[in-house]
Amino acid sequence: MKKIVLMALTACLTLGAPAAFASQADDITALRNYFKKKFPKVKFEDYSIGAYALNDDKRINYEGIKEFPPFEDQVAEGEDIWNKKFANGNSFA
Repeated sequence: MKKIVLMALTACLTLGAPAAFASQADDITALRNYFKKKFPKVKFEDYSIGAYALNDDKRINYEGIKEFPPFEDQVAEGEDIWNKKFANGNSFA
């Protein structure tokens, strides 16, 4: 019985070995090819913006937010609060 189990285990490990030893370059190529096939119109460099690369309207909104961030005023206000001196001369800074 032990011999049969050992033979079966050896066969599984031997037959599964090529998949287990795929190189990193092969994995990268397979992943890129999968997405190229799934989204043929998307350029490779546009994958960095995620779902915005798939919809033109959303992409325009994304680029507008990058150009004029809606939180810019709050950042400036926070910086003023951070640097403001207290009555004792200390500050958050």
